[in-house]
Amino acid sequence: MEMDVYDELLAAVLFVVFTMFMLWVFRKLWAVRKRKTINDTSSKSGHYWSPIEQNEQQHNYCSGCKQHVVSGYECDNCLLKVDN
Repeated sequence: MEMDVYDELLAAVLFVVFTMFMLWVFRKLWAVRKRKTINDTSSKSGHYWSPIEQNEQQHNYCSGCKQHVVSGYECDNCLLKVDN
C-alpha cells in the first residue's frame, strides 16, 4: 500500500502536534513536581512559594538583599520575595 503525499503530510503534522502536546504535559507535570519539592521544605514556616513570572510588568525586589529579582519565588501568603 502506497501513501500519497497528502497522507504523509497529514501523518507528519499529527506526529508533530502529538509530540508538542506530550512535551507540554511533561513540562506541566515537572513544574508541579518542582513546586511541591520547594514547598515541602518550608511548609512548617507557613510559606507557600510560587515562581515569579518574568513577564510580569511589576518590579520585584528581594526581601533579603534588596536587589531586583530576575528569577525567584514569592510567598502566596505574605508576598515575601526571594531570589535564587
